[in-house]
Amino acid sequence: MDTTSSLTTIAEDCLEAAHAHAQRDGYPYLTPDYLLLGLANDTQSVAHLALLECNVDISLLNSRLSGHPPLTRTVTGGLPQASRRMLRVIELARDIADDFEHLSITTGDLLIAVAEEGTSTAARLLAELGCTGDKIRSCSALERQGDREHERKSRIPTLHSLPLWAFPPPDERGAPLHMSLALGETDRGALAITELTVYDTGVLLSLTAQCAAGETFSDPAFGVGEATTDPRTIVFAVHLSTGGTAALLPVDPTWDVLTPPLPEPPTSGITLVSMPPAPLATSSYAHRRIDTLWWLWPLPPKGMHTIVTRWEAAGIITSVPLDGSLLRAAKDNLPPRLFGESSYSV
Repeated sequence: MDTTSSLTTIAEDCLEAAHAHAQRDGYPYLTPDYLLLGLANDTQSVAHLALLECNVDISLLNSRLSGHPPLTRTVTGGLPQASRRMLRVIELARDIADDFEHLSITTGDLLIAVAEEGTSTAARLLAELGCTGDKIRSCSALERQGDREHERKSRIPTLHSLPLWAFPPPDERGAPLHMSLALGETDRGALAITELTVYDTGVLLSLTAQCAAGETFSDPAFGVGEATTDPRTIVFAVHLSTGGTAALLPVDPTWDVLTPPLPEPPTSGITLVSMPPAPLATSSYAHRRIDTLWWLWPLPPKGMHTIVTRWEAAGIITSVPLDGSLLRAAKDNLPPRLFGESSYSV
């Protein structure tokens, strides 16, 4: 029985809700904790009914999970990527669905997988509440769950409707390049590309700005174009080997990716989608560090491209090479998709 390519429609909704919880917290990874929040609060899901049957207080569960936010790193924009524990939960859920002979992964399968993964905050909380994998399996709510969960709901739009030019495909794990690019450092601050992750349709870059001791981003602002006179603004651009510059497409900081309408699509060429910045939620770096995500779409061709940055207030004006051949090689070795073939729109 092949369950690697689909979720029930309600399981999809719960996964979307988990993404929304992570985005609301500004957390870049989708974890089992966020998945449990999505499962527990969907009143039409088998997982919700099973939790009630196990005498789990949903409001208490919400309070306990909200009291343990995984805010080690905060960013805004883009879709959270599955953490290692989350990938393990998905693999377990596939095996559990096979055991139940389900055509698709259900919310019940996911709930059992969260409980049996064992290492996440969500798993430990379920164990503390007496909601073990075996107890969930014995719930009457799990009977005929595969049939019940194929009923389509329309509470929130499906992630399948998100265009590839705006975000990395949420069904891809991406291929991280284990490298960082130092863009510049002075006694006032430092800039670096701290992460590069290649997807089938583009590359996600994490740009980090760090103030020196005594300096802060009290009024942080990232530039979205080179036509700026504010020395505090950090200008970020990608010059292409074929000539020209990736078109910068800012995303409204108030826009929720799960709420239409979508931004206007680019007309042609390679686009650099900028996401609004947010300070890291850690005491030692409060207001001194900013991470932003940038989505370069489509994947640039082979050739030596150039990342150009300008932060006049910190005395940084620099450019570093970005090898398109490395990006293309990473694309040729992408890990398997999370849920089979993609159906995302271009």
